[in-house]
Amino acid sequence: MDLLESLNTPAFKIASFEITDLPLIKYVASKGKPMFISTGMSNEEEIGNAVEIARSSGCSDILLFHCISSYPAKLEESNLSMIQLLKKTFKTLVGLSDHSLGNEASIIATAIGASAIEKHYIIDRNNGGPDSSFSIEPKELASLGATTKAVWQAKGMGQYKRSTDEIKNTIFRRSIYFIKDMSVGEIVTQEHVRRIRPGFGLHPRYYDKIIGLKVLKKVKRGERVTLDVFDEIK
Repeated sequence: MDLLESLNTPAFKIASFEITDLPLIKYVASKGKPMFISTGMSNEEEIGNAVEIARSSGCSDILLFHCISSYPAKLEESNLSMIQLLKKTFKTLVGLSDHSLGNEASIIATAIGASAIEKHYIIDRNNGGPDSSFSIEPKELASLGATTKAVWQAKGMGQYKRSTDEIKNTIFRRSIYFIKDMSVGEIVTQEHVRRIRPGFGLHPRYYDKIIGLKVLKKVKRGERVTLDVFDEIK
């Protein structure tokens, strides 16, 4: 810990096996730097204790990693729904420490709200090593980065906001058009107007309101309906 601090390490990681070492967490938190805390093998109380002592000891920037401490971890045991539960329970950012084979778990985690992904990395699995079997190689890492970025962008912010391209396509909505010629003073009936594409005419919500009104000027079949054709619409 002191060596890392002397190297000006920007953040500290508490591995799953150390989450119950509260004196260690307290000491790390006292440095005031962001902390990543993996939650493998932990129950709610153990995670809560770690978060509480980290916060009370000076760390206000905590990211919990949902983690299955199995090497490699089985995809069907990933329990990725824990990501949202950890967020709700401990009010922190939550990521995934992924020990499964492949990138499926990391991609799904990103889609359901993970803020960070941790994967073991190796230049060449053929070199061997204690974690080589579940580590990803350079091409796989590049693919993971590109795919999770795309998934994160696709996830969006959950706002009632439409893209520029989608807004442009509102012209393909229905609007109200005259389908018969009309003279000044003539009363509009359902035989005179129709809700059709494109969307340059009056909004369809006005359809019932204009039935029975007099037109103030001559109109021709195919013209879009506009408010200035009528007296004030209630």
